[in-house]
Amino acid sequence: MTVLQEQRAASSPWEGIRIGATGMLGLAIAMGVGRFAFTPMLPLMLEHGQVSIRSGALMASINLAAYLVGALTGATVRTRHWVLLVAGLGLCSMSVMAMGLTRNLMLWVALRAIAGVASAWSLIGLTHWSLARLTAIHANAWRGFVFAGPGVGIAASGLLVSGLDAIHWHPDTIWVALGLLSCGGGVFVASRTRDGLPRSSAEGRTTERDGVQLRLPKALLIVAYGLAGYGYITIATFLPLVVRERLGIGSVGAALWPLLGLAAALGAIGLGLLPGHHNTRLLAGSYLLQAIGVIAPELRAGVHSLMVSAILVGGTFMVIVMVTMHEAKSRYRETSLIAWLTASYALGQMVGPYAAALILQGTHSFALALEFSSVALFLAAILTLVEHALWRKHDSLRRIQA
Repeated sequence: MTVLQEQRAASSPWEGIRIGATGMLGLAIAMGVGRFAFTPMLPLMLEHGQVSIRSGALMASINLAAYLVGALTGATVRTRHWVLLVAGLGLCSMSVMAMGLTRNLMLWVALRAIAGVASAWSLIGLTHWSLARLTAIHANAWRGFVFAGPGVGIAASGLLVSGLDAIHWHPDTIWVALGLLSCGGGVFVASRTRDGLPRSSAEGRTTERDGVQLRLPKALLIVAYGLAGYGYITIATFLPLVVRERLGIGSVGAALWPLLGLAAALGAIGLGLLPGHHNTRLLAGSYLLQAIGVIAPELRAGVHSLMVSAILVGGTFMVIVMVTMHEAKSRYRETSLIAWLTASYALGQMVGPYAAALILQGTHSFALALEFSSVALFLAAILTLVEHALWRKHDSLRRIQA
């Protein structure tokens, strides 16, 4: 963009809406469909005898492991972010559609791996483009709408899967429909992001503020974030199956999954609109609320506890991600720390589904898996508070010495 074009964009109140909506749609495709459409699809594939719990958990874990690979390669590859964005959305859409064109388990595993890498690439490209553009036109309030994308995608894909299953569409056909819709949306997003980044959005050099005193708090932040990845992923992967186990019916689970997505979208939007919202107490509180949400189905049987679970887990999902990244950048100012946080979160997500499947196989219940997840989130809240106390102590000493 030229300087004149940037000035015109900044003067238009609709430009922030356009950028926010484009980023939202892109992340809805990459995350809501590419990563999380598998959750409402898994019960249907189980009903049709296409997969077992263990093979389904394997596909979920492989997808999350591939997401880690995509995050690390996407953060280091030397290419334009628009190329990364387009490649990610294209591969994501095609891999989703291809799920309905084969019945081979190993091909399904490979396709879920491709979707994992592609969704990470899309996330990196879209967030870089949208946040840089919003910063350039001083419209950062719209960043919450960008990060509402995963929740919107979860809600939309969940409702679509439920609706198509209600009219007796086969899972293969539903996969193809999701892929075709994602392709159409991906083409639209690619066309709206070709204008590139404003020159003023180039990242400045980061300053290294390390030392023995900061190693422990950084390690605690990384471990807490990894526990968060492990803590939420059991519900995020198996919520419809948990509902079926508790109530014996699948229709409620089909409705609660979109509710989780809607809560995630509203949480991200609300966080983006609140001034001065990034702080440790909010982060620790979000961990605690998510821990309660994860264990809620065990505390009291019934549809209301499952609704509480969907709302609390969904509503804190993107809040934890956004606040953790902001706190890491503002305190430590290290690009490498973001990569370590991403790796830790992805590792927790990768372990969670397979561990839950093994527990289910041994106990014939999700109860123990949910309890472990809730404990992990409680520990994350404690570690976050300890990390903040250590960082404040170091920061106070640094200011006195200065």
